[in-house]
Amino acid sequence: MSPYGKQGFIVQLVYLLLAIVWWAGTGFGFALRRRVVVLCYHNVRDNQRERFGRQMRHIADRARRLTTCETVGWLGRPQMVVTFDDAFAGLLLNALPVTRDLEIPITIFAVTENLGGVPKWPMPEDHRDRDERTMTDLELQTVDKDSRCRVESHTATHANLAGISKQCVREEFVRSRLRLEKILGRDVTMLAFPFGAYGDDIIREARAAGYTDLFTLQPTLGRTSESNPLQGRFPADPDMWPAEFYLTTAGAYAWLGPWRRLLARLRKSFLVHSKPAQAPKTT
Repeated sequence: MSPYGKQGFIVQLVYLLLAIVWWAGTGFGFALRRRVVVLCYHNVRDNQRERFGRQMRHIADRARRLTTCETVGWLGRPQMVVTFDDAFAGLLLNALPVTRDLEIPITIFAVTENLGGVPKWPMPEDHRDRDERTMTDLELQTVDKDSRCRVESHTATHANLAGISKQCVREEFVRSRLRLEKILGRDVTMLAFPFGAYGDDIIREARAAGYTDLFTLQPTLGRTSESNPLQGRFPADPDMWPAEFYLTTAGAYAWLGPWRRLLARLRKSFLVHSKPAQAPKTT
């Protein structure tokens, strides 16, 4: 399923049309040539291998590690970074051979207390990855030894960080980092927030736990000319429409970031103003 089609075909089509308008407004991508688009995949299943391969071939010439992104050429398009959340084992056969052949660097964010089994975190009954196995310790070690692959943290249990205490957030971060460092034999400095949930307190806890690069699910563009300690990502899936993938990699869905932030502010404002006034206390 397309990540833009979860609310129905009409919404998906409207998103596509708005992306085309945004793309045209940026000079068909020229104005975004100093930007970075970070893609966030999850799994790649057997029947998606061919479509995933086509997507990777489209971006292979501008795929970079986040730390080595740079503007390329006068007509350069946004640089690409490819990431995968949850470390599903399906990547071993259906994604990694493709990215290795095309020399595309990737980062895999692993849930350290859910290695080698099906996801234990809440997922809808009909979610297609609900019964998919994640990588084992040994598989993560093998993947991380590839110079173009890097394994990093997706917390310990994939908890919704916005719904747990500060102490639990801290434990999620620290337990995951220590476990991964023991498995991989190196420092772990990157963290992807599960469910895209984060805030100022959560960011502070992540930094205190030793993470220097933080990844959200906000569809925002990075810049090639500066460090991006808090980096937004764009959802990606092998089943998305080719036009959607093309426009996503051109930065044309960047309008979603400001739009979602506006909706969040309006929702928060509505909730504040809709709360009934409390009766004054009597003594």
